[in-house]
Amino acid sequence: MKFAVSVGLPILRVGTQSSEHAVALANYKAMAMKCAIDFTKDDFALPIDYLQLDPTEKVNISFWSGMVFAALVADEYLKVSRLLHAASFKQGGHLTTTGTAGRSLADFVGQDRDGNWHVVEAKTRQGTSSANARAKWKTQAETVDKIQGLTPSSRSYALTNVESLYSVELVDPPASNSASTTITFSDLNNAICQGYYGPLYEWLLGTEPMALPESRREVVIRLAGYDTTEREYIHIGLTYGTWDSLNRNELPEVVPAQETTDTYIGSDGIIIFTSPNPDLLSSFTVKDDTPAPFTKQVMDRKTSP
Repeated sequence: MKFAVSVGLPILRVGTQSSEHAVALANYKAMAMKCAIDFTKDDFALPIDYLQLDPTEKVNISFWSGMVFAALVADEYLKVSRLLHAASFKQGGHLTTTGTAGRSLADFVGQDRDGNWHVVEAKTRQGTSSANARAKWKTQAETVDKIQGLTPSSRSYALTNVESLYSVELVDPPASNSASTTITFSDLNNAICQGYYGPLYEWLLGTEPMALPESRREVVIRLAGYDTTEREYIHIGLTYGTWDSLNRNELPEVVPAQETTDTYIGSDGIIIFTSPNPDLLSSFTVKDDTPAPFTKQVMDRKTSP
């Protein structure tokens, strides 16, 4: 659910200027994963009920599953905590494209813990994938030439195989020698702060920092939705350290992911917290907070023509 939210917000924000709408859609995508994955098993299994879905709905959910699993394997194996929407990143002037850029641009780019860049194209298939299809995915992964002037360490496609048990293939195509176009770069940290965290940050504005009851971990979090299957309320937010960095318009530090019975804190600082009580947040401990430059930037952007 965490990866569905974090990969969904930057993409969904492209289609709406409302952070409320973007978070609602991301939460909807997270709920779709509950239809596509049986969480009662040790492995990621396909639920029996999934087979009863309309073919159109299967295609819709499978497409999103590919995005979510791509983000999951990027975090686990490439150590990329924040997958950025490549099209938006290109529009912001942060990457150059190869001579194959007439083709569809790869889905995502992201930076690992060591500062190396990676390109990830997300695909989903039921059944065997042809050699021709795989060759096209490799070409699509190679459409990104340089990011912030740096050659990516990998250009991969992540293929999610929708079967009784899910599997994901992360395939790194060979480097391309195609000529690149030239784009002027702008501030990277600000682009990630606003492009990746912006919708969630805006949605959380006005929310008081507090502490999770079990761990007393300081967070900034809000009620986002309700899971009718588990009968749990879903809260989405940020660690206080991530929130504080964004307040100062600084790129949040990547931290080890943490998981408890009711909480998942991603390495990007985004939190999913579930509870049977919608009012649980009212009993959290409030921490003083002060406005900072990023808050002003967001408010200026929201009030400008």
